[in-house]
Amino acid sequence: MVDNATPNDDPVVAIDLFDVTTQEALGSAVIRRKHFNQSQLYQPFRLVADRLGRKGHVMETRVWWYGQADAKIDKIVVSTY
Repeated sequence: MVDNATPNDDPVVAIDLFDVTTQEALGSAVIRRKHFNQSQLYQPFRLVADRLGRKGHVMETRVWWYGQADAKIDKIVVSTY
């Protein structure tokens, strides 16, 4: 959720999936204000990352806040395909 989705296109947060075992970022994305459909409303964002061959590795989801907007995170869901 972001406080205001319309004033500009500032980066709000960066998200990534990090393999702690190998110290590698498997995927990352920057979420900007204009990626939000509406202010003050939770919405999902997708991050695609290949975890093939990493069975037993310790994984970490990370969120980096840029300080340009007030933001809230409701949950992080990791799915396998």
